[in-house]
Amino acid sequence: MADILRVLALYGAARKMSIVYKANLNFNRIGKYLHLLVETGHVEIVTSRSGSDSYKITGKGQDFLSAYDRLVESLTPEEQSQILETRSEDVVVSVS
Repeated sequence: MADILRVLALYGAARKMSIVYKANLNFNRIGKYLHLLVETGHVEIVTSRSGSDSYKITGKGQDFLSAYDRLVESLTPEEQSQILETRSEDVVVSVS
């Protein structure tokens, strides 16, 4: 999910398909990740006049991304590679 936040931080508001390509994610999974990020306040939906939805990172999302980057930088190269390996796995997080 940090990859989604990073895309939104770099490019501003983006549509779902754009996020899929820029973050190199599976289109079938992006919906649940975006839903979770919206529900937790890390991302907001912006609807254009034409009715199409884009997604934009919030301040809370920016704060999370900064904290995530600091955490990754504090890890050894071996620990960082383990994080990269788990990015490709389907990790499901529930929000109560």
